[in-house]
Amino acid sequence: MSGMSEQEPGQRTVPEGILSLRTMAMPGDTNAHGTIFGGWILARMDQAASIAGSQRARGRCMTVALNDMRFIRTVHVGNDVEIYCSLLKVGRSSMQFHTALWVHAQQDDTHVLCAEGVFVMVAIDEDGQPRPVPEV
Repeated sequence: MSGMSEQEPGQRTVPEGILSLRTMAMPGDTNAHGTIFGGWILARMDQAASIAGSQRARGRCMTVALNDMRFIRTVHVGNDVEIYCSLLKVGRSSMQFHTALWVHAQQDDTHVLCAEGVFVMVAIDEDGQPRPVPEV
């Protein structure tokens, strides 16, 4: 899978990349089975990738694709959710970020990988048109 770590999800115990978003899963975010909706997870991951993309692009960006999305473990109400982003590639106007959602257990400071995917962001101007990503 492009952009994914070569280790299996169960082998990874330490997040990689930059912490882009941290939140708590709440009762209103649950499905009929009492676990957190996949759509809520995707929305938070998209938000984290947007934050990382805007920082790298030094301005507005938008999501244009989501690749290799995997839901690995369930997220439960009250879980401390952390989303880490790692820049994989920069094109003329696009950026690819490996985005991983981890549950952080504060009592023993451990992390469990719950979802990951590659978000493709495009830098945009005030009119919503693609613009070049600035050089670092």
